Amino acid sequence: RAFLTLPQESDSFNLVQLLCLLTCYLQCSTNSAQTWSFHVLSVKAAMQIGLHSLETTQNLPLLQRELYKRTWFWCVVNDT
Repeated sequence: RAFLTLPQESDSFNLVQLLCLLTCYLQCSTNSAQTWSFHVLSVKAAMQIGLHSLETTQNLPLLQRELYKRTWFWCVVNDT
């Protein structure tokens, strides 16, 4: 079993988006049992870079702040 090591913050945001996309794809595929594995990894990566926290993103440019907020919302929606 391979383990995923999370990269630095700049790459982690792209990784969160990729994992959310994989979660959505797997929900509709024949491999839906793997969905939760990718979802857990996306939430873990999102929390590590602070997507869930307003304090983390308050000093970012408006566009980047909005991207972070929407990506965190995507993680939340995948959970439902």
